[in-house]
Amino acid sequence: MKIVDLPRLYLVAGAFGGEIVLMLALPALGHRYGAAAVALLSVAIAAANAGKLFGCLKIDAAITNAPAEQVALTHAAAVVAAVLAAALLASVIAVGAAVDVLPSVVGTAGATLCVAFLGGAVQQASAMRSLREERLGVFALIKALPSLLVVAIALGVDVGLLSAYQLAFLATIGVAGAVHLRPPRAHGAGLAARTGTVLRAVRPYALYGAPASTLDAANVFFVSVVTLAVAGGDALGRATEVQRIALGPSFAIGMLLSQQLWRERFEQRSHGAALASYHRAAGFAAAGGLASLLTSAALLATPLGALLVPGLGTGRVAVFACLAPLLAQYIGSPLTVYFFKRERVFRYGMLQVGILLLLALAAVAGVRLPPTGEWRPALLLAFAALTLMLTVTMTRAAVTASEGRR
Repeated sequence: MKIVDLPRLYLVAGAFGGEIVLMLALPALGHRYGAAAVALLSVAIAAANAGKLFGCLKIDAAITNAPAEQVALTHAAAVVAAVLAAALLASVIAVGAAVDVLPSVVGTAGATLCVAFLGGAVQQASAMRSLREERLGVFALIKALPSLLVVAIALGVDVGLLSAYQLAFLATIGVAGAVHLRPPRAHGAGLAARTGTVLRAVRPYALYGAPASTLDAANVFFVSVVTLAVAGGDALGRATEVQRIALGPSFAIGMLLSQQLWRERFEQRSHGAALASYHRAAGFAAAGGLASLLTSAALLATPLGALLVPGLGTGRVAVFACLAPLLAQYIGSPLTVYFFKRERVFRYGMLQVGILLLLALAAVAGVRLPPTGEWRPALLLAFAALTLMLTVTMTRAAVTASEGRR
């Protein structure tokens, strides 16, 4: 293989490395721990994804645009923000559990959710720094490590599934620290001055990005909670067992698109070039979505799925309905990078408000619907379609708009 191919290989390894292993292992995890435990795992995965979105208050996004001499301090500021956000989350969960206002799933898995949130944030900040420094081997390791470890621990050690996920992210945090932690070059007043410069540089990211990312993280997390409430633990558990296979094409393409778009520089791009880039990205995202639909059909409409996940033969429509909101997220997620690259962060926030309103409507409708029946899967399918339409419409508008930081 030519050396010129290595950067692309590392990007692919980061996107696929751990996910392929987790994809193949999920049916085995379901067989060992049961569908209900795998459903709780999907909630913990959502907590980790929320950490990636909000845990660093979007300071991690500044790493890709920071001057080389400020990358390390920018990364340090992002990690400190992640620790503070995780501590705040732990406090919220503790208070919410004490006054009995949180869903029971949040209270019982609180420790794992907090560790997953912090681990996802640290993983994302480390990945951003590795991309900025072109240390793509480190990037691939950090991105794949949690999935590899959770499979190894869950299948090789006699612990609970949530405990395995918690241990996997604790180990990932440790590896990320070992890879990136270096003594600062400056000390005393020099270090304080450089830190102050970095904090002033990243303030716009936190000011504009953190509030919108809070909504984004809440949407990612509560989509899983609402899906669990609407469809039930068995359906969500079976969906989680097959999701990496059924939605693999869309997940992989979305991951690769996001990584590539974050590496690109948009400062000097004309309106036409930015729009052409968006159209290419949207085309790849749509192709991934179509491939995922075909893969889902092959699993759910044929005996193949039942071979992988026992019991999948019943309630296939409900299982697909649980997959639909995730598919909408995977298709739309890489397109949201353009909000930050084109400095349309306010529009990004408005998108998250719109999705949150749709999520609230779905939750209210789910309470009013009968415990069983065809309307519950239809509710999840409608929510997925509406969120995807809203995402595509607003991301394209963000690219075509002329004003900045809106």
